[in-house]
Amino acid sequence: MTGKRAVAGGGLGEGIPVARGDLHDRREAALARLAEVKAPLLEASDRAARELRSCAGCDAHCCRAGCNSMRVSRLEALALARRLSEPDLAPRVPEILRRAREEIRLRGLCADSDATYDCPLLSGEGRCLVHGPAQPSGCLTFRPVPDGGCDHDLRLFHRHYGKVERLDRRVFGRRSRPLPIPLALVNVLPLHRAVR
Repeated sequence: MTGKRAVAGGGLGEGIPVARGDLHDRREAALARLAEVKAPLLEASDRAARELRSCAGCDAHCCRAGCNSMRVSRLEALALARRLSEPDLAPRVPEILRRAREEIRLRGLCADSDATYDCPLLSGEGRCLVHGPAQPSGCLTFRPVPDGGCDHDLRLFHRHYGKVERLDRRVFGRRSRPLPIPLALVNVLPLHRAVR
């Protein structure tokens, strides 16, 4: 289909005419590069958890309303959708979408919102369902600290997130505002499942 024109939609570059093959190729290359960019963040996160303390037994305070206002780029949302389409998590997608929609309704989440929310990607045990390469950059820059809490390493986040934004622009052609995770999931999961 590479010569056919399409308009990307569903909040993932809406209104940008692109050749389907070109968008697919750029997206796949960018997702691979995104995993490379985030690899040092994941390694540092896992090392901090091993050396200081793990999140095991934690109440996931950093992922709940009152603290969590995490946002993701369009490319990070696609990485989440891809991870959630894998056999171990695909059966949980309807429940994740239900929780995402509930958080949007309950907290009044929108693109311009600074509201905090409970992350719909938390398991019943308070663990991240997507821990690993698909986990958002902002989440990977939270670190356990010796006093038993956690802290966001903003310096590390900003150093890496610029790379994420550049990859996002390379795929979608313009800068976009990152969305709260529930809103990003509701925008991308149905579309991702439809085009797989």
